[in-house]
Amino acid sequence: MATLNLIPNPVVLGAQIGVFLVNYVAVKKLFVEPYLAIRARRTAVTLGSQEEATKALAQSDQITKAIDLKFQECAAEAKGVRESLRERAHSQRDTLLSSAESAAKHEIASVEQKIREELAAERARIPDVMKSLSDELYKLALN
Repeated sequence: MATLNLIPNPVVLGAQIGVFLVNYVAVKKLFVEPYLAIRARRTAVTLGSQEEATKALAQSDQITKAIDLKFQECAAEAKGVRESLRERAHSQRDTLLSSAESAAKHEIASVEQKIREELAAERARIPDVMKSLSDELYKLALN
């Protein structure tokens, strides 16, 4: 019958340990360390890119807020300019209207005065015209 020998053979055990260590060192140097180095670089680049993206977004938000603030300032300034121009236009309009009204009143008064003078002159001619008409009518009546 066969017997089971549970005591390890030191030569076989030493050879297996040697093969294991050689494989361990070879796999570690050829596969694990390069993989870990690449993974570390990828993580650094990815996290770095994420940090840069976060910084860029924050900077973009700051620039957007600055642009909005500048836009509001420009809008307020434009509103002020528009109001001042509107007030100036109203005052110029009022000045022109009062000037035109004054000139029109003066012209109307001048024309009314001229009409009064002409009316007075025509009224002064009425007796002469009446006398000449009466004379002509008298001559016609006699003929």
